[in-house]
Amino acid sequence: MVNIIILFFNRNDATKIRNLLVRDGHNVTDICTSGAAARLCIDRMEGSDGIVVAGFRYRDMTYREFYQDLPENYRLVVLTSAANCDKIVEDDIIKISMPVKTYELNDTIYALEEDVAQKRRRRHMMPRRRSPEEEKTIGDAKDILMKTRNISEPEAHAAMQRSSMNNSVDLAKVAQIVIDLFK
Repeated sequence: MVNIIILFFNRNDATKIRNLLVRDGHNVTDICTSGAAARLCIDRMEGSDGIVVAGFRYRDMTYREFYQDLPENYRLVVLTSAANCDKIVEDDIIKISMPVKTYELNDTIYALEEDVAQKRRRRHMMPRRRSPEEEKTIGDAKDILMKTRNISEPEAHAAMQRSSMNNSVDLAKVAQIVIDLFK
C-alpha cells in the first residue's frame, strides 16, 4: 500500500482532503502543516515510498523548498489556485487547481499509487549490489571449494547459490559459512 501524507498550511483544509481520500480507500498516514513535519514523517517511514498531497505554501516553506529534499521515491501533488499552478514549473510535480473536483483528485491519486507501486516492484526486482567485502568473501569461498572439491569456479558458484536458495540464506552468508567450515 502506498503511503499518502497530506501537507497544508491550514489543518482544516488538510483534514477535508484526508477525509475525501480515506473515504475512497486511500492510505493517508499523516496530516502536516509544515514542511519540516512532513519531512519527519517521511524519515520515520525510512525506505518507504509514497505521495505527498500538498498546498502551495506551508507554515515554514513553499512547495519548491519542500520538493528539493523530497526523496525520489515520493511524488508530489500540489493543490492550489490556477494562478499558482502557472508558477509551478517542475515537470514531475502534479498540479491540480482549486477548487478541486473529487473525481479528478481520486483519479490522479489512483494513477500515482499505481505508478509508485510499479516503481517499487521494479526496484525490488533489481539485484542488490554487493559490497566489496561481500564480493571478496564469495570469491574466497569459491577458491576454497575449488581447491577442496577439485571443481571449476562456475561449479563452486553454482553449489553455493544452490545452498543459498535451498536454505533462504544470502549468498554472502553461505560464503562466510564455507570459509568458517574450512578454517
